[in-house]
Amino acid sequence: QPKPRMEVIPDGGERALGSGQLAVVREAGTSGPRTVLYLGRLHPLKGLELLVEAWGILRQPSRPLYGRTAKEQKDNHGGDGWRLVIAGPDEEGTLAALKRQAQELKLTNTICFLGPIYGAEKERLLCGADLFVLPSRSENFGLVVAEALAAGVPVIATRATPWAELLGDPTGAGRCGWWVDAGAEPLASALREAMNLTDGERQGMGRNGRQLVNTKYRWEAVAERMVACYRCDTSRCAVIE
Repeated sequence: QPKPRMEVIPDGGERALGSGQLAVVREAGTSGPRTVLYLGRLHPLKGLELLVEAWGILRQPSRPLYGRTAKEQKDNHGGDGWRLVIAGPDEEGTLAALKRQAQELKLTNTICFLGPIYGAEKERLLCGADLFVLPSRSENFGLVVAEALAAGVPVIATRATPWAELLGDPTGAGRCGWWVDAGAEPLASALREAMNLTDGERQGMGRNGRQLVNTKYRWEAVAERMVACYRCDTSRCAVIE
């Protein structure tokens, strides 16, 4: 008896926003600090204490964030021109633990905890971010990564997530982020590299992310893959969603 063929089909999402739409959202925030965003459940599996620790590493005087000229640092909004925003519903007392950690590391002036964010406010938050980070210890997909990419935001995700595509692939998809080991040091290294890019360089990665979403993760593309699967011999085809 032949073995069933397994087909893994991802969740879908809305079509990525165009450059014009993103420009309208981001214009209002150009004079403020650049934003590294985490959006999702505040839960131990999400590795948020690793993210806060990584943020502390970047703030150590012996570990300078930038290695560029003074003018390039000014053009890139300088080492103090960034904030970390953590948004989402609290679970298992994670928020209190993160606030204690931020206080112990003297990071309270550069970390903002927003609580749950939904609907249009969530969309504005994503579109206004400069980087998105998912520091998870375990993740079966991470739909918020696709949402961030659709908003034109480069993503840093751990290898505990299935997002190797952030590095680009042989089919021609451009790089749209970083895929690193779970841990404070790897996250800090990726953050340092990402924050050391110019706005234009990050925006170029954002365009690659929008292209990836439009090609593979919009609902129309997911539906096409579902149809193609069911057109095969259904007695030998199993679909995993």
